[in-house]
Amino acid sequence: MEPRYPRSRDETGPLPDQPEIMDLCKRFWDLEVTSVRRANSRCVFFCDSLRDGRVVFRVNPGWDGSTHPKTIVEFVRHLAGRGAPCPDIRPTTDGSLYKSVRDLVISVESILEGEVVDRVDTLRNVGETLARVHDASEDFPAYRSEVKDAQGYISDALEYCERTTFSSNGADAVTRLRAQLNNTPNKMNVRWLFCRGDVRSWNTIASPSGEVRFTDFNSAHFAPALEDVVMVRMQWLMGTAGRQLTDEEMQRFVEGYFSIRPPLADERAALPLIFAAYYAKRLCQLHRKWGPKSPNRRTWGLEDRILALPDAAIRMGEAAIEGID
Repeated sequence: MEPRYPRSRDETGPLPDQPEIMDLCKRFWDLEVTSVRRANSRCVFFCDSLRDGRVVFRVNPGWDGSTHPKTIVEFVRHLAGRGAPCPDIRPTTDGSLYKSVRDLVISVESILEGEVVDRVDTLRNVGETLARVHDASEDFPAYRSEVKDAQGYISDALEYCERTTFSSNGADAVTRLRAQLNNTPNKMNVRWLFCRGDVRSWNTIASPSGEVRFTDFNSAHFAPALEDVVMVRMQWLMGTAGRQLTDEEMQRFVEGYFSIRPPLADERAALPLIFAAYYAKRLCQLHRKWGPKSPNRRTWGLEDRILALPDAAIRMGEAAIEGID
């Protein structure tokens, strides 16, 4: 029986160490690896060989999202085949895109040369890049794009918040947010597709020529395309500057995205509401993930932000598209 995803770290076997990675590279990819260095992620390794140069050895234990790791590898290969700005998957010697080792999925992909895009002056370019990834995702065979109502996404996000809020005041804030969102159009048709997931600066690389490209698709999943757009406000600088984007910064990103993928009739009205639902769910996820003793709770002011949801969430989403034609 296939496991359910995401899995907790206690449910998975040990990650491969350096000698095992070198052996796996030789056995399945015929790569004579001479050195292995772990990247910032504990599941990503840079492997050097005299004959083939540097490649990325990726381990996916299924920790990061609801999608099977094998589908993630197939998705990245699909994007690369459509010319999207992302790594390409290097097949094994028998033509497979991945191998299963214990309960892990391993793959090898091309290296993206360049630097992490941890600035805000490139946000319009990043928005354009995300739009190109979405264009390439439209015909992914496992999850083809379709237009359907956004209300199910919004309701699921708020139900998660209702199950996980930390206090009666927090629960009241979510209830008031739901009441506000219930006063919206009954149906909002938006594009759903296999989303990139986890759009943030440390997963974004600028090449020496300035081309923006994405890496680490382990959180990819089927959702409204606008979820990828709205998450940028909170996620983009979380691992670097530790703050949210300002209204003006977010507007630059959305402008870039809409310049490549103009919104459908309902999507402009839906964006603030999808943002509010995503933002509320993400706050509750982080509050649950970061325990009471974590300094991150105080740094990000999670409890205050949850209490302010009814007033702040929709306004922040509206600000993202203010003044954009």
